[in-house]
Parts: sequence; structure tokens; C-alpha cells
Amino acid sequence: MLLTSRKVAYSLNKAPVRVASEVCVEHPRTMPIKECFSALSYAHSGTITHTPDGRPIWPAGFSGSLSYSGNWTACMLTQGNRLVGCDLESSDNMTIPLSNHILRDSELQRCPLAEHHSTSRLKMATLFFSAKESAGKALCQNFCRRLEFQELEIYPSRCRNKFLVAHVASGSLNPSRIPGVGYFAWITPQVVATAFLSPEINYAS
Repeated sequence: MLLTSRKVAYSLNKAPVRVASEVCVEHPRTMPIKECFSALSYAHSGTITHTPDGRPIWPAGFSGSLSYSGNWTACMLTQGNRLVGCDLESSDNMTIPLSNHILRDSELQRCPLAEHHSTSRLKMATLFFSAKESAGKALCQNFCRRLEFQELEIYPSRCRNKFLVAHVASGSLNPSRIPGVGYFAWITPQVVATAFLSPEINYAS
């Protein structure tokens, strides 16, 4: 799957369950990266180097994000001064107790609380967790540090498959809306893909 709009490309691929050689293992991992660069009319091998702490190093003029979950690989890439982040998460790896350390009380209240809705609640917790991950990846470029989960608050948008993000400053009771919009899609009943994109940033003084 490849989506392109306004100098932003997003690609999502699933690797084959069985691989015959090491070459086959690498190909699905690099394919989304190559697709994104190609969509933005830039020739690239798809091989990305990383910093010691694991952050990808993109060519000059590009910013992007990578995520992996099981056999799935996602890449989001942009030209220009935009902040982008993407994430893949599986509800199989999440638990309700874990969500209490990640989600704010107000977010937990938005999840179905009835016992017979436990599966829906788990999926909602997974979605919020992934949304925080994708937004956090993008916004750490602006805050110059990784944001804690409790610093971000997710608001499902009235528009289908979109979410909004707010920043909760230390000691503040009122979250401040962060410019930008998030997108999500359940690519399987258990796996959610999320992405966050900021507006164009003007660094001119």
C-alpha cells in the first residue's frame, strides 16, 4: 500500500511468512523505503543507516519515520519542513494493566469500560498507544527530546480514521492542541497502523 500527497509518501508492506534466504528477509524491509523515495521522485536503494540510539538517518532535505511489527513494515517520508511519525502495533502485545501506565485518565474514560467490551477496550488502548508513538516520533524533532506518554493526549477526530494530539505541560491542567493531524487504520483485526503529520513549518525569522 502506498499513499502520496503534497510531498508526503506513506508505504506499508507485509513480508512473506517464510523466507528462503537472507536476501528475501531484507527485501520486504527496504521495499517501503524505496517506494516512498520513488513516489517523491528520488532514487534511493532503500537502505537506511541509523544513529547509535536507533534513529534512522535520512538524506538531506527529507525527514521520515520507520516502524516494524511482526511481518509488517511501514515508512513515512516527506520533503520540506514537516514533522512526521508512523507506528505499527499489535493488540496481541498489549494488556489492559499496561495501558494504565500509558494512557491518561481522560483517555481511559473514552475506552469502553463494560466487562463484555474488554476486546474493544484493548483495541482502543492499542490505538491510543500507537497514536502516541507516531506523534511522539514526529514531535521529538521539535521538542528536542522524547516526550513521555503522559505528556501526550489523543482525541479521536469526528472525521473517520483521524485523531488529534494535545501536549500536556508539566503542572498544567489544560492540554494545548498540537498543530497537525493523525491517521489510523486497522490493517488486520489485531494490527493498527498510525501516522502523524504536522503542517509545513516556516523557520524564517
